[in-house]
Amino acid sequence: MENTTVWILIQARTGSSRLPNKAMKKIQGVTITDHVVNAALKSSRYVNRFSNRTGVKTEVAVLIPEGDPLQEYLEGRQHISVFAGHPTDLINRFSSFLKGKDYSYVVRLTADCPLLPPFLVTKCVNTAIQNNYDFLDTANPEYRCFFDGADVEVMSRRAFEWLEEYTEEAEEREHVCLALRKNAPEDFKLGAVFSYLDLSAFKLSVDTIKDFELVSNQYKSIQNKKRKWEDRYGKNTAHMF
Repeated sequence: MENTTVWILIQARTGSSRLPNKAMKKIQGVTITDHVVNAALKSSRYVNRFSNRTGVKTEVAVLIPEGDPLQEYLEGRQHISVFAGHPTDLINRFSSFLKGKDYSYVVRLTADCPLLPPFLVTKCVNTAIQNNYDFLDTANPEYRCFFDGADVEVMSRRAFEWLEEYTEEAEEREHVCLALRKNAPEDFKLGAVFSYLDLSAFKLSVDTIKDFELVSNQYKSIQNKKRKWEDRYGKNTAHMF
């Protein structure tokens, strides 16, 4: 059985101009960054439960700009790596972290998606590996069916190495996968994950204070309904999907 190592990389920063320090803003007592980290870890734990059978092993890391206060906040966490790199060239930041590591796939998540469903990360990882895709995602604006804020991008090693070598424009290096959508080589195998409902009109990523309030209200509503059920029927009878 061939081993397949997948790095789930979360890009995060506190220096947002539209919503300063948004990475540390809390929704129901948990920072936005931690909501995304928790989703990645849940997916990682699920995939790793079957590693003996599938050969797939996942690891989670948070990649931040050099000098960002998030480093001190995140350092020492169990089950995640923390790496500080280039402030704006995200391909460089990813590449610097991955240097010397043996990996087959890279998953890109962003820390402004606190409602990201863990099962969607798992689905994208498994689908990319099982179909030998070079690039698979849920976030292409032209084809998106999931809500904005359920963004998962999976790259094969050769796709990421192609980005390292051939991507030159600053915008493409900042947004990492943009060049794969626009100019992927013809021999690259591309895939996408679709929903059974078109939810693309809903924006649940956090860029502004209005976004933050909307997502906070969504999360609060879900938790209140879950708590109400558990109060009536007992704990561990409400299941998140």
